[in-house]
Amino acid sequence: MAPSPLDKFSIVNTISQNVFYSLHEAVDRETKEPVFLKLIDTRFSSNKDGLLRIFIANAILNATACPNICKLHGFGKERHRFYIATEHVDTDNCFALNQENASVSYDSLFEILTKIAMTLRHAHLHGVTHGLLAPDCIYIAPDLTIKIDGFGFHFLVPQLVEERAQIDENLKLYIAPEVFKQTTEIDGRADIYSMSMIIFHILSGHLPFFSNNFLESKDHRSLVSAAENLFSKTLQIDPKHRLQNLKDFMKELKSLDWLFSATDDYAVGKINLESWSFNSDDQTLSEERTSSPPTSSPQMQRILSSFLAQDKNPNLIKIYKEVTMTKQH
Repeated sequence: MAPSPLDKFSIVNTISQNVFYSLHEAVDRETKEPVFLKLIDTRFSSNKDGLLRIFIANAILNATACPNICKLHGFGKERHRFYIATEHVDTDNCFALNQENASVSYDSLFEILTKIAMTLRHAHLHGVTHGLLAPDCIYIAPDLTIKIDGFGFHFLVPQLVEERAQIDENLKLYIAPEVFKQTTEIDGRADIYSMSMIIFHILSGHLPFFSNNFLESKDHRSLVSAAENLFSKTLQIDPKHRLQNLKDFMKELKSLDWLFSATDDYAVGKINLESWSFNSDDQTLSEERTSSPPTSSPQMQRILSSFLAQDKNPNLIKIYKEVTMTKQH
């Protein structure tokens, strides 16, 4: 069913739908900018804490100006539905990791995986966990630049568990076990689990990167055998028994470098992530797997105030005040 017309956005095309939101290509009526518009399912309308945490996670990442994370365009409520609008990805020229045309060379695949890991580490160093990392939220351009979308929606998972709602099996495969139990203490180790599941499904042929001939070859068996050490350290049910941060994860990934026939330019630490920039020195952010700070912390208040001051959408300020006032009572 097509969504009702919106005041702020003109919906051009519906891309997909999951238990959390419907995803649309849309145009901001005021700025004429194309956006990815997520219309959040109405079942979550009363989950103000979860919605605020999603907004905060994306506002934090927006402030860091990471070019590999979809920029936050806006967040608000319109016609009884909450929405989050993010940077538009040209799906005609980019592919998601689970698309049939996601066929790349081995060295390119290693570069993509390393960029994903480095981008997630950037988020973790700023206290943000993706939580629901899956192939369909990772976009790759022909020049192998990447964009990751959909941060923060794991904050809504406990409600689904409580309601015994059905979660798409393709998504459940990638979600770390602890996300189903609670979310406020979820940290980067959940993304390490998801990242490893993505690699596992690439190597097993469940994601369309390798030809059948390669999947049946001795080279493929060698690659899977070498990757078993990585999986033993990252797919543990208890996060305490996994690799504890993405820096260590990337060291393990680097050990597979020769199997992906990657060049020295793709080695961990040597990749040039386009206009990569940090607002904070990487070395000063020592606790990589910290979960998101409380919504009332001074850091959050500064980020939110800055973002709200720049955004001209009154719905954004209205919902922020509505949620924060609800939390205080």
